[in-house]
Amino acid sequence: MPTYDISVIVATYHPDLKKLLTTISQTIKQKDIKCEVIISDDGSDVDWFNEIREYFKEKCFSDYRLIKNKDNVGTVKNIYNSVCEAKGKYVFCTSPGDYLHDEMTLCDFFNYSEKSNSSIVFGNAVYYSVDTENKPEIHSVTKPPFWPELFNSKSSFKKETAFFFGNYIVGATIFRERIAFKKQLETLMPYCKYVEDNTSVAYALLEKERIQYYDRSIVFYEYGVGISTSKDNKWAKILESEFCAFFEYLNRKYPNNKPIAAAYHHYKYEHGLKEKISRIVRYPTVCFVQFVNGFRKKVIAQNADAEKKIISEVINEKLYSSDV
Repeated sequence: MPTYDISVIVATYHPDLKKLLTTISQTIKQKDIKCEVIISDDGSDVDWFNEIREYFKEKCFSDYRLIKNKDNVGTVKNIYNSVCEAKGKYVFCTSPGDYLHDEMTLCDFFNYSEKSNSSIVFGNAVYYSVDTENKPEIHSVTKPPFWPELFNSKSSFKKETAFFFGNYIVGATIFRERIAFKKQLETLMPYCKYVEDNTSVAYALLEKERIQYYDRSIVFYEYGVGISTSKDNKWAKILESEFCAFFEYLNRKYPNNKPIAAAYHHYKYEHGLKEKISRIVRYPTVCFVQFVNGFRKKVIAQNADAEKKIISEVINEKLYSSDV
């Protein structure tokens, strides 16, 4: 039997100490949940482990572990090492600068996961960034996926088609069943060093695991500083390369699955009109669903822009009043 309801894994690499302690603070304040915290550092020169120990001691919190990779092994292996050490029924992976939405977040997601019997449950992210004066600014609560409710439908074809053509889940919002996640990571590790979020979701979809959307905010997500939202073109190319490599594996493993075949054709070979026409001829139903999804994506994006509000006071109150 699991020792904890949830293992919160904080993956770090050259972390900012204040952000790290704030992330920890928001985690140990969670109510009505049996939780452990695992800090897994991926070979940083400075890991702040002594300061972290002192902070946990000050807060009288002992359900934690510190894992140090001697060398930099990448995001996937770093998280995998933590999952192997975790003792919770579920895991939630986060980073310094990302903060749980409120004190009932983990409890609510745990209960929803138990009730829905899901291996993956995801919620909403509140996107924010910090300006040059270190003031937080909230951008949006309606970022991708553009059609989250579709994951709760019974149609695997629609879910897979939408996902493989861009209905991706924000990795920072994913709440996972630990054993299933461990298997997913073991499957994708030969192909991916840094991309663990939507590659694992892709595998779960094709394995017909239960994935559910819970319409509730789970995290304040710092946008523009991590690998996945970095403006550095180098990282964009690395992530795209890994995603394509894993798509190629999935295309071989599931040769009769039309959504993954069409998506693989699109990402691997489609560089002009001829290739696009070839995909439409070979996979007409997939392309029709893709067209409908693309139209919906544009409409939702327009509505999101119209409703976009900057409410810095909220994030100031919730995050920057923490006792770190």
